[in-house]
Amino acid sequence: MYSRLDHREVSRLLFKYGASVIQRLDSSVTHLITTDLPIHLKRKQDITPKYSIVSPLWVLQCIQSHKLLPTFPFKIPWPSPSANQSIEKMISPSKLRGSSNQCADSSPPGTSLFPRPTSPYKLKSVGTETEKITPPVTTSPIPQLLKQPPQESPLLKQPPKESPIVNPAVPSPLKPLPTKKPNTRMLTSSENPNFIQDYFEKSRLHHLSAWKAQFQEQLREYLTNNLSHKLSSIKTARNESPPHPHNNNQRLICHVDMDAFFVTVSLLAFPEKRGLPAVVSHSGDNSTVASANYEARKYGIKNGCWLKSAIKACPDLQVLPYNFDEYERVSKKLFSVLASYSDTIQVLSCDEAILDLSQYTHHQAQHIATEIKAIIYKETSCHCSIGIGKNILTARLALRLAKPNGMAVVPPDEELIDWIQQFDIKDLPNVGYSLVQRLSSFNILSIADIQSKDQEQLCSILGAKTGRTLYYSVRGEDHKALCSFQLRKSIGVDLTYAIRFSDNPSIFEFIHKISEEVHRRIASVGARSKKLTLMVKKRAEEAGEAVKYLGHGVCDTYTRSITLQNEIYLPEDISSHAIQIYKKLNIKATDLRGIGIHLSRLVYDSQAKGQTTLQNWLRPLGAKNTLIQSTPFEINLQSPPKL
Repeated sequence: MYSRLDHREVSRLLFKYGASVIQRLDSSVTHLITTDLPIHLKRKQDITPKYSIVSPLWVLQCIQSHKLLPTFPFKIPWPSPSANQSIEKMISPSKLRGSSNQCADSSPPGTSLFPRPTSPYKLKSVGTETEKITPPVTTSPIPQLLKQPPQESPLLKQPPKESPIVNPAVPSPLKPLPTKKPNTRMLTSSENPNFIQDYFEKSRLHHLSAWKAQFQEQLREYLTNNLSHKLSSIKTARNESPPHPHNNNQRLICHVDMDAFFVTVSLLAFPEKRGLPAVVSHSGDNSTVASANYEARKYGIKNGCWLKSAIKACPDLQVLPYNFDEYERVSKKLFSVLASYSDTIQVLSCDEAILDLSQYTHHQAQHIATEIKAIIYKETSCHCSIGIGKNILTARLALRLAKPNGMAVVPPDEELIDWIQQFDIKDLPNVGYSLVQRLSSFNILSIADIQSKDQEQLCSILGAKTGRTLYYSVRGEDHKALCSFQLRKSIGVDLTYAIRFSDNPSIFEFIHKISEEVHRRIASVGARSKKLTLMVKKRAEEAGEAVKYLGHGVCDTYTRSITLQNEIYLPEDISSHAIQIYKKLNIKATDLRGIGIHLSRLVYDSQAKGQTTLQNWLRPLGAKNTLIQSTPFEINLQSPPKL
């Protein structure tokens, strides 16, 4: 078991038996779990008196013995080389029993791509070592800490009579860890040759955008080629006449959204934590909350807030790791269910979509929505909420009332004006802080106040386009069509994490690598571009190091664009123009904190040179296989709607 133990397994076990994760050394840390101690953490005199440094085997033996064992048989020795030596020089390859990249290759998707050197944990009762005994050592770049108020364990005063370790100095009979490539997880953009590939493998936003494009494409293929015909055939075979639309040809739109999607899916692996306040986030104090469940939101915890602040607001908060494989699996289940009920679906994200149910009567649509909720829960064990309205706007507002785990239906037209008044102005689409402030300066504080103004008054206050849109929105009128598939208007790559360089040639080489990624994406959709935009983040004057580890910190952001005479899509053309723009900015190499390349004014050509499939867009740089295993989801056509 120990030979196969990786960072994910250690994390799971510690979580299961009452541990919590932190990401830095402080006065409350009592234990550090690691198979190797990097010398750059701190000076020896700062570490050894304060922490019990033990191998992961201690955790396993404690679990197997159902009690806390002495730590001294599992102690990890302090490395002898001087502090200016690297970890690679400190241990020769012939002495390595494990891989220095074990945690990098087998760590969970939620693990930070460039973590701090430690991953601390909290355990309930621990002791201190009383003598130095050196067990066999394997190498691992990510030590793990146990955190708790100091407490002496009586177990350490007298070793157990039946100790699972007879002689810790004797090499373990367990198989050694396989040798893998050197660790690159802690390297910056200038040090890691596979930085872009590693970056997107661990980027939550990249996964979300890739999944959205993937599901859009798969839905388009399924629905265009198969679904409508098969549904019609099934209904005919069952002697069912197709439903008739409303007499007034009014649309019926169904907005489906999973509830607290990331937390709910992550909790599937931790059923004992259901009902507790929980968030999905990396484990460091400087991490941000990606998703919070409704129990956590009662404490004021919101998506995007600092994890440190969230834990302060709710000390019992459960911090869950990312699980990208499960997110994709559940998303595919969701869209396979939705595609069985409508041939017009607009994908909003991996957990949200809009369906057109206009072919059904109002009663049938409600019945279908109820059935969709039940099947989604059966297939995924996750709840969703549904709003039904006569257009996209009203369905979206109804969805707000349905949250969480409910369904809301917009009332008839004669009641619609009064129904909308229960919402805040900011609940309307495309209404932000600035627009709300602009309206309040004219003493327009509610939707009812907006309804009292005529279109001309609103246009004079907000401008013709915004005023006209708002006038119709507060009356529940929205004529936007559902877009099952939309051609992209721009394609690009932004990298704003771990960007550290010392010279311009390295930056130019990095720009070329970004250009190769941009080329792969634009070629995957068969397009060329006539406009290139370069985004650069420069460390602000007198700004210190970022609060977030290897983050960009306080920056000045520059964007420069160039309109091209000829369409481009090849990497050498993209990098040539990008480098030309970058040179004109005259930014000191050590001040660069972020860089991005975007192509717009796209011209689509099905015969464009270099066109590939959507799966190729998801591949990492230089990879032959897909980065994200995008196996198509299956649509169940044997169980059509029961009307």
